[in-house]
Amino acid sequence: MSGKIQKGFVYLVGAGCGGSELLTLKALECIKNCQVLVYDSLVEEDILSFAPSDCEKIYVGKRYGKSSFLQNDINKIICQKALEGKAVVRLKGGDPFVFGRGGEEAEALEKENIPYEVVTGISSCIAVPERVGIPVTHRDISRSFHVVTARKSNGEPLDRKVLEGFALSGGTLVVLMGLSLLDYITKTLTDCGVSENMPAAIISNGCRENQKVIKTTLKNACKDAEENRMESPAVIVIGETADCGFSGKKENKVCKKLLITGTSGHTEKLSKELKNTKLNVKNLNLSKINIADCEYEFTKGIEKLFKECYTVFTSPNGVQVFFELLNRYGVDVRKLYGTKIAAVGKGTAEKLAKYGIFPDIVPKKFTVSELAKEIVADAENSGINKKIAVAFRSAKGSKALGEILRENGFDFDDICTYSVEPDKKAIEAFENSENNKKFDCVTFSSGSSVKIFFEELKNPLECFSDNTKIICIGEETKKEIDKYKDLVGNMEIITAKKFSCKGLAEAVKIAFACKGELL
Repeated sequence: MSGKIQKGFVYLVGAGCGGSELLTLKALECIKNCQVLVYDSLVEEDILSFAPSDCEKIYVGKRYGKSSFLQNDINKIICQKALEGKAVVRLKGGDPFVFGRGGEEAEALEKENIPYEVVTGISSCIAVPERVGIPVTHRDISRSFHVVTARKSNGEPLDRKVLEGFALSGGTLVVLMGLSLLDYITKTLTDCGVSENMPAAIISNGCRENQKVIKTTLKNACKDAEENRMESPAVIVIGETADCGFSGKKENKVCKKLLITGTSGHTEKLSKELKNTKLNVKNLNLSKINIADCEYEFTKGIEKLFKECYTVFTSPNGVQVFFELLNRYGVDVRKLYGTKIAAVGKGTAEKLAKYGIFPDIVPKKFTVSELAKEIVADAENSGINKKIAVAFRSAKGSKALGEILRENGFDFDDICTYSVEPDKKAIEAFENSENNKKFDCVTFSSGSSVKIFFEELKNPLECFSDNTKIICIGEETKKEIDKYKDLVGNMEIITAKKFSCKGLAEAVKIAFACKGELL
């Protein structure tokens, strides 16, 4: 696909079952490049986080027993967005054509002459049993397997004759969406001659961090499911292979859940830093960057730059936006020639390096106040008479930068190039997810993320338990958290020793005794 997907085109994409590790490469590329993402309730939020920040995300979750979209309405949404000339990804749990109603959506697209492509996904009917060591086929005990959905499209139970067919042919029976009909299924099978001692397994939340499995028999399945409080989504396996337990590699059980908040760029970066731990990481891209319409202010600030004055950046986002604005307004990057570049910390310096610029000033302590003091000291040591500094940063940057510079005789311009705003679509997707409750740790990378978290989420306290740790990137972020002390209560608040993404990752590892693996 070479990084591009077609416009006015629909991709019916299987998201696999569980998190992003079960995505195919083609599915990932589609998600990363789409303009509209239409997704189901079983799609994990870490998968949604791969979509572009300006992508239109439309939730159309369908779950039995809950208020949900009608399939005809979903078809209309997909067709409408494609007819608008958009690159549309219809993202479905598992595989689109394995009880995913992908066939119905394909029919609707063909009726409207809309081009589409089906992108295969890993179906739960195979992957979920496999994850708990149950093969759906085995040459010695099961030479076939049958996959059924427990309900027909009108909500009625599957026909008795389907279960009669399995009773006659044998093999392995995999039932999807059947937990509420378990009594009907087991009784029908035994009535059809299947032994009540036939092995069975029930797997709830398969391939997820809260996966739960019980081994039972047809006779005891309903009782065991009730006693163990098994819940949907569930995969039911019936047959001799259900008694297998090929566990393979012994993995440490995931026992800690971590929620990373911030912009998509930050959450993705911190997730990578924590990739080799056994923490279960969820990303909440609750904020997005909105570039300001600031041509006059921006170009005026650029014109003010001259040799030995200071060009100031206080975040990686500010660096990226700066270069985007240079391009947007047709400003030559050579305007920076001879100026002294000041960056608040390692992350900002690394971002500048990607554009071939290596800052002259990076304070040892990554705060705006320390950055201002370093600029003042550098000017004094250099004997500069005309002290000028121009900062290109967010609308709500710390006032300490300007206060310290002006107190020390600087002519300082603070150019607002962008703002950080709530990403309401990402927040809605997170709140619609069923696996987002009670985290052991929540991280914050900025004061704006804290404010958005507590003021935009409908019930932010659902993410916390009495033992939740809050880990923040620096002192300014800690001050913002303190404003919500009535909500946070006595939860432990940890400030990273190094005010950077890597410092935040280190603080998480120390808090949970992680070093490559969870101890």
